[in-house]
Amino acid sequence: MLLFLLSILPCDSVRLQELRSDRDYAYNSDLLNDAPNLATENHINPEQSLFYQLIHWLANDGKVVSFIILAVVLLLITYFALRSIRHTPANPDDREEPEQDENIYEIDLDSALSDALARNDYSQAVRFTYLKTLRLLADADSISWQIGKTPVQYTREYVQPEFLTMTNVFLRVRYGKYNASADNYHHCHRLAETIEEQLRQQDGEAGEGGGQ
Repeated sequence: MLLFLLSILPCDSVRLQELRSDRDYAYNSDLLNDAPNLATENHINPEQSLFYQLIHWLANDGKVVSFIILAVVLLLITYFALRSIRHTPANPDDREEPEQDENIYEIDLDSALSDALARNDYSQAVRFTYLKTLRLLADADSISWQIGKTPVQYTREYVQPEFLTMTNVFLRVRYGKYNASADNYHHCHRLAETIEEQLRQQDGEAGEGGGQ
């Protein structure tokens, strides 16, 4: 039906040609002239476009931003936790004890202990009792004494609970700024006697073994 109507409608070819040449009706030319400008204005570097897309994605997706912030916080917590563990000694006594720089063979320990007890200086009495025990262990070859080694190192060589307890008391008094009492000294004295008895027993067992 549409084709029939078009076929019967009159067509003024002259008028049609005039309209086509009229610039007021040249819509296609305007679009073609503007097309290069539009293409230039809308041209965006691919890398720049990707960056803008990423910013837009992060800004509009709150869940992603929250996840990133949470991940950063967890990483920081893990870092400081591992750093704390790495700097924390396995033995808590290691925190308090510097290297020992006293030569136990250049001190008259018996006289020094007697002087400390005469002054009721129980902190010094604990110190000299420990040093006497240390020299006793070194003479018995139960430890390898050296200037610069730490008290805790000796507890790994002579592994006895009495010596470990005495070492802890010594560290607390000597480096922990704890004022020892008479009870503290008497406790260390009893521990020293026990250690001395242990060494005598070991020496006796070694003698019996050699005799056989």
